[in-house]
Amino acid sequence: MSREALCRRILQALLGGILCLGFGTAGTEALTITGGGFVFSPQLGQGFASGDDFSISFLDQAGFRGGHLDFSTSPFSCCLGQITVGPDTCNWGFVPSANCGFLTLTAAIPLNPVPGEPFTIDPIPFTAAGHLNVGPGFDVFGQGSVTGRYCSVPTDCQGFAFPPDRLTYSFSVPEPPAFLSFLTGFGLVLTLRTLSSKGRRSPSSKSSSAATASDS
Repeated sequence: MSREALCRRILQALLGGILCLGFGTAGTEALTITGGGFVFSPQLGQGFASGDDFSISFLDQAGFRGGHLDFSTSPFSCCLGQITVGPDTCNWGFVPSANCGFLTLTAAIPLNPVPGEPFTIDPIPFTAAGHLNVGPGFDVFGQGSVTGRYCSVPTDCQGFAFPPDRLTYSFSVPEPPAFLSFLTGFGLVLTLRTLSSKGRRSPSSKSSSAATASDS
């Protein structure tokens, strides 16, 4: 097998791996949250998040429950919300009301070391994963940073309607996985080296051809 054919096989394998890792299993569709934010206190939660052609909005009087959000009306969930994906919409807390899915927020959030005293949590990373029961159904993912502020009185958090002690989740555009970046870079370097090697051989090949013609 020639070097060019071998490089072509390697690049094809890299491309296949990137497609499989980047887009998941065939037949499944995943949504990525790229912007928005949620705010929670022990008594209230509210927020809006969105991505490519979809959005999530909610108001929940159950407050923060360890980062798990049920997008439905149940004994553990109150109030209302709406999820839209393309032309499809799912509502809860309205009439009619449906089970629109869930979202779990995961982060290593520290506790207030001195309960009752003001305490601020510096930004720490979080991830979000869940499923939306909208249209055919979609898995949903996201990431960002969460900050927290524990207050001794409501005015410490500069909040009138919002209770004291709050966690603020801010979504951001996910960075590409490091492994995918490595594969892309490796494939580019391999291609450039192949082209460079081919270019260096071209003059000698022409010289050889010319020498052969003159000898004959």
